[in-house]
Amino acid sequence: MKKIILLFAVSCLFLMSSCATIFSGTKCKVKVKDGSPVSAKVYVNGSYEGTAPCKIKISKNSLKAGATVEIKADGYETQKVTLVRKMKMGALVGDIVTGIVWLAIDFADGAIYRAYPNKIEYNLVLDSDSKANDIKFNTGDIVYFSNDEYKNQEGIVKIAYPNKIVITVQKKNGKQIEVEVPYMNVSKK
Repeated sequence: MKKIILLFAVSCLFLMSSCATIFSGTKCKVKVKDGSPVSAKVYVNGSYEGTAPCKIKISKNSLKAGATVEIKADGYETQKVTLVRKMKMGALVGDIVTGIVWLAIDFADGAIYRAYPNKIEYNLVLDSDSKANDIKFNTGDIVYFSNDEYKNQEGIVKIAYPNKIVITVQKKNGKQIEVEVPYMNVSKK
């Protein structure tokens, strides 16, 4: 019976070995949420990754020096977010409990770390050179706009902010709703 227990314990050590590497791998996911303007382009360390909203995978080892996420859109200033690494305490405790040797592996391949922040929200500011700044919208203006849900939809300006506009839209059922739209997706009628 003692041999079975010992065999079980040794098996568990090997199964749990380097638990951060096994359970979370050497890449981490960072979510870029949708913001203003919609469908902004996302770059990691200068490489194009897709349009927001998206999930990007970053090597945990690349976080050592700090990875830079840039969110860009024409007519807007670029937003930069530096990702840093934070230690996953559960993986640290798991490695210590199952054998300190595994800790060295997780530190070497970076698997014991996670990206911080792991969710990025953006709200880009209009570039001071942008021609979009020349167009002014006032409450009550009739406009056309497009976003993920509506294409070339007519509406009425309720509130105009520097980089987005709240527009009142008449739905087919007669109900009125308010929609936030990036400034660059709106044009006067």
